[in-house]
Amino acid sequence: MTKWFTLCAALLFALLFVACDDNDKEDADIDTVADTDVVTDGTVTDDVVTDDLLTDTEETPDDDTFVIGDCTKVTVQDIAIVEGFYEGAFSMDLGDAALPDLFSIQFYVDATTVKTALTVGSYDLGAGANANFSSCTECTLAYEDIDAEQNTITKRYFQYDGALEISEVKTGTMESKGSISARLIEVTIESGTFISTPVVGGNCYEIEGTWDTICVPDCGDKVCGSDGCGGVCGDGCEEGEQCNAEGTGCIDCTPVSAKDIVGDPEMANLYVGGLVDNIGTSVADSFYLEFWGAQAAGTYDLAGTNYVDCPQCVLVVQDLGDTALQKVFFQHSGDLIIDDLVVDEEDWMTGASRGHLDGVRLVEVVINGETYESTPVAGGACLQVVSAAWDTMPEETDEDAILPDN
Repeated sequence: MTKWFTLCAALLFALLFVACDDNDKEDADIDTVADTDVVTDGTVTDDVVTDDLLTDTEETPDDDTFVIGDCTKVTVQDIAIVEGFYEGAFSMDLGDAALPDLFSIQFYVDATTVKTALTVGSYDLGAGANANFSSCTECTLAYEDIDAEQNTITKRYFQYDGALEISEVKTGTMESKGSISARLIEVTIESGTFISTPVVGGNCYEIEGTWDTICVPDCGDKVCGSDGCGGVCGDGCEEGEQCNAEGTGCIDCTPVSAKDIVGDPEMANLYVGGLVDNIGTSVADSFYLEFWGAQAAGTYDLAGTNYVDCPQCVLVVQDLGDTALQKVFFQHSGDLIIDDLVVDEEDWMTGASRGHLDGVRLVEVVINGETYESTPVAGGACLQVVSAAWDTMPEETDEDAILPDN
């Protein structure tokens, strides 16, 4: 099922990484601007190489087919974990100062399976499987001049040689301390196969950087709420409660009422509205109903559902658009009632229906931008929906009315 992810506007690099499934290599899924030369069979062509490419059994090209040029030294900084991969920035602009660049480290169990936990070790970035992006298990890349509006990247870079050191890990996680020292060369990456091919005469960067992504819980005097590392402080709160802003005690879920719920003009199965009273800052909050698959009048229990596959979905986005403050709430319990509706030829919801919510509680979640799976935030907030009703059914006309018998 394809989901319309209500938070996509808030994801900083949503255009960069679009996987075909959970076990694919991830290259930026946008076009490369430069029409650069590549090497094939010892000659220079203008086409992407399809034969005699690097594989997991071949070494980095020797001097007969590729000669690395002088490399510009640059530091990688602000390395952090983003959607399971490591991302960072450069100490200088690689190209156009008006366009952002991005550094990425990707870890795989094998050529296609993404790692979910790191181990301490030293990794040679230029030998064996790591010599090509199609087969690497420790993969470093750089993207130069990312233009989200034009959906383009000017240049891509992949490791030529170097070392990646992981000196400490948080057991069972992707959190670690480590460093990298490597040379990255300009490459083309073949769509589908992810084979990386050095660009003749392309740029080269000699990079160095360190990171510490191991989260240290920070509770202080807090007895509930998030510890900042995916856990909770103290004993936490009971179901149906949330921690107060100071973290000193538990309170009831915040009551909310939805208003102005109407069908979305672009997607017939999506309804949007707002909240009577803002629950965050002065930035507007948004209320969403989504209907996926065949629908019929009836009462639907929302308990035990997940955003990835919910046929009836209720969400609230607090402070929509403010990435620093934005929170997402998804259904935890309660009923959604469809009183009347108009469906299309496949029984999908259209923009015409009438219904309401009954006893619905929403909890704060994080929604994965690729899988759409929703995960409750440990120690997160909760909302109790006091009222939420909609009626977008067409008004009955005189022609529709049933006339009494004479």
